[in-house]
Amino acid sequence: MIKNIKIKKDFNQRLDKYFKNLYTSFTQGFIEKNIRKKNILINNSITKANYLVKFNDNLKY
Repeated sequence: MIKNIKIKKDFNQRLDKYFKNLYTSFTQGFIEKNIRKKNILINNSITKANYLVKFNDNLKY
């Protein structure tokens, strides 16, 4: 099941840290692996874990 989230708060932080705040039960390694495997996208684009999420970005996973 694919989920879309529109970034409205907690922006201007790294993508991996933002995702970790959303899902505290996921490990940092699990999040980074899924970003590398292109399972987590920003604005339908492949990105890196150090991407700074911006207001109104679309997070798809």
